[in-house]
Amino acid sequence: MLDHDSYLGMIWALWGIGFITTLGRATIRFRVQGTYFAEDYLAFACFIFLTALTSVVTVVEPLFRVVREYLLAAQTNPLTPPPITPEQMVGNNVKALKLMFSQMLLFWTTLWAGKFSLLVFFRRIVIGLPRYMMMFWVVFALVLATYLGCILSNFLTCTPLAKYWSPEGCSDPRNVKRSDSSIRFATGADIAADFLIMLLPLRLLLKVQISNKQKIGLACMFSLGLIVIAFAFVRLYQVTKATKDAQINPTALTDGPLLLSMWSQIEAAVALLVANIPAFRSLITPPGGTRIRPSKGSSYLHKSSSGARSGGFGSGAGSGSQKRISKARVRRPSFEMQSLHSGTSSFGSNVELRDGEERYGRTTPGIVRTTEINVDSYSRGEEKHVSHPFVPPA
Repeated sequence: MLDHDSYLGMIWALWGIGFITTLGRATIRFRVQGTYFAEDYLAFACFIFLTALTSVVTVVEPLFRVVREYLLAAQTNPLTPPPITPEQMVGNNVKALKLMFSQMLLFWTTLWAGKFSLLVFFRRIVIGLPRYMMMFWVVFALVLATYLGCILSNFLTCTPLAKYWSPEGCSDPRNVKRSDSSIRFATGADIAADFLIMLLPLRLLLKVQISNKQKIGLACMFSLGLIVIAFAFVRLYQVTKATKDAQINPTALTDGPLLLSMWSQIEAAVALLVANIPAFRSLITPPGGTRIRPSKGSSYLHKSSSGARSGGFGSGAGSGSQKRISKARVRRPSFEMQSLHSGTSSFGSNVELRDGEERYGRTTPGIVRTTEINVDSYSRGEEKHVSHPFVPPA
């Protein structure tokens, strides 16, 4: 167990990492997009809940630390006087148990705010795909159900509820067993929610026609939840181990709340970090996007930042006519990769359009028909451009 200064230093260092990444997210998003989306506000809420959780952990730690040090001293010397009066010790115990109850509510809310931030971020990927949108709402409902289950389990751990913060606490064998089951259930719900969130984009990734290198890069970003899952397992192990040790060594009983608080803080901070990582993707690669090789005979499609289709080029050398493409031939070879960069990112430019016209032999003036159409990628010659700032060019 860490000493007092190291314990609080680590707790606030984790908060500091969350603050820096959240501030970086807010700055980058505003500079790149000029606005914030729902996933950004959920990440900001996650940081607010993390701040409240850190404050509660800071207040709880000294209350349990005093009892722990006294029990350790009394084990060595039974005549050791208590550091405070019995009445004060009972009052501190009740206060600590109330704070622990609120701490768990803040912990689950912090975790799920980060989960919903990632889930809403992935939603923009499947916009326009009815089947995957339906899957999104199913996953959303299941993730919400896991959150409500964790909150409910916190209220059902000790019955009646007032006994939770009574002087003796939930110390009888039945409630101790129920508390252990509650931790296991909540951890299982935490892990299940992370897997559900990851499976939504990963399933879609299997059907995307891009290179293996790009698929690996996207899979890494979509699998960030595995980091949170790893810390959830460590947290469960540490807490259940402390509970078992308390049955053999009563002085280890106070280690349980301290370890629970510490690992809850660690997992919550990691959840916020994971939620913020996708916002930094624009720093990894330039907004020009990545390139993949399509099939022969692809057409040049241009999508401006406003979503309008503009310009055109001839189908043959020296021809002033424009090659017409029916809607049936405009396929969706990928999901909305441009949304992974920003809500206002644009594909190509007017300069690229003119270059395309010259390349395909449009040298004579003529009437150009403008059509508005939504596409998610464009191709020029033998190259298809898909805007995605996370994966390096293939």
